[in-house]
Amino acid sequence: MARYIPGATSVEIPLRDTDEVIELDIDQLPEGEEVIGILKDERAPLHTWVTLALHYYKQNKYEDFAKLLKASRTDADIDYPDHEKDQMAALDILAAYHVEKARLEKNKDAKKEQFSQATLLYTT
Repeated sequence: MARYIPGATSVEIPLRDTDEVIELDIDQLPEGEEVIGILKDERAPLHTWVTLALHYYKQNKYEDFAKLLKASRTDADIDYPDHEKDQMAALDILAAYHVEKARLEKNKDAKKEQFSQATLLYTT
């Protein structure tokens, strides 16, 4: 079961209908779109999406981080016990990201949009 572990060197994506995994090296993560494709194809559990998103964030790859979390809302597998906790974590993490973007934003309209996105996620 993949969970975010600071200092981890790899993340395993379970292959659908097998006991095998794809192992991604944290220091050499592919482009976000490629990872999203793999996660979708393998119907990876939500916690794997969140774990990978956090690793992208730690590497300052904020666009890939946000893309993974946004895609996970509709494409991640949530057919496992306690998936609700992972759903709440994904929503909260993405909302906090939008709050931080709003805090740094100078443009009033863009700032308002970021806060609106955060509010929507916090109230989902």
